Amino acid sequence: MTEARSARAIIYYAGFRHRTGGAYKHAVETAEELARTGWSVEVIAADDLPIFARYIPTILGKIINLFASPLGFYYRGRVSAFLFRLFCKRGAELTIFEEIYISWNSKTPSVTMLHATWSDNLQGLRYRERWRDRLIEKEISILNRIEHEVITVSDEYLQFLRSDIFGAKLKKRISVVPLALDVPAEAWKNPSTNARTGLVVTARLEPRKNLFFLIDVFTEFSRRNPNVTLTIIGDGPQENALKELVAQRAIPVVFTGRLNKENVFAELQKHRVYVHTSTKESFSFSLLEAKLNGLATCAFGDLQVPRLFIDYPVLDFEVENWVSNLEDALLEGPLHQVDASNYTPARMVNNTLALAGLASELNE
Repeated sequence: MTEARSARAIIYYAGFRHRTGGAYKHAVETAEELARTGWSVEVIAADDLPIFARYIPTILGKIINLFASPLGFYYRGRVSAFLFRLFCKRGAELTIFEEIYISWNSKTPSVTMLHATWSDNLQGLRYRERWRDRLIEKEISILNRIEHEVITVSDEYLQFLRSDIFGAKLKKRISVVPLALDVPAEAWKNPSTNARTGLVVTARLEPRKNLFFLIDVFTEFSRRNPNVTLTIIGDGPQENALKELVAQRAIPVVFTGRLNKENVFAELQKHRVYVHTSTKESFSFSLLEAKLNGLATCAFGDLQVPRLFIDYPVLDFEVENWVSNLEDALLEGPLHQVDASNYTPARMVNNTLALAGLASELNE
């Protein structure tokens, strides 16, 4: 395995590094785990394109979306792929593409990640159904043309894509490798949740997370449970508007702003129930973090996340149903246990290398 330990891996991520999300987190944790075992790894993002080229995909996507939304997301990705090949293509023993739109076929081992599709992530955006249908056709075409392995993040999301989005036109076989959390094992050795109080959520404060609905839910919940607080961890474009609404309603909500990983875990362990009003997720690091920190979780039941991540699923967006489930969660506590060893970077990278046809010496 000496040869593998000196091998090079290139990871392509279409976004900018400051807009961190699940795909970028996957890129970073994969890179760190590969580097730990002796690989030379480079993560290439939009920031690495020449200054005159790095904003072209975003600008082009926005222009196209003005007239044919949501097709602009497809063309943004394809232009990014062209620019990466033109300016940032590297020789490597392993290439990882963090989304399907920037993927290309190569003679060397490669994998493409399908964290989510744009056709399935249009919450809060205005678009025409005929253009969304066209986007789905293009996504199917991309996937069917990929010659190497395509990996998505949960069995539930794969089933959803096949049954609700792509249907029989999708011929490409897609594998599943769950995402990982790179956290020391002792971080999960938290005290009993019995002494904890309070609700908490970790989220980017943006439309997809449905946080104004959360404030509606908590307004009613707080009326019936006045001694319980809600803590919101994170920042984003809706932060000021959410704070104004909370002030108007005079409800006990605490905004911590964005926290680093260690402080997120410390904050989570002060609370008893994690509430997640997002309308769309294909994996959800936030729910996994909450489960591993011993919290009961209450979330929309139709999220395509591992089933064990949600203790108290709510099947609609009726305020009363959320309040009732939150009261049950506060009283009863967690219902499911999640094994942290199933979500280690070593296991994630080991499985990825195996699907790419590469040997690995990683120990799970």
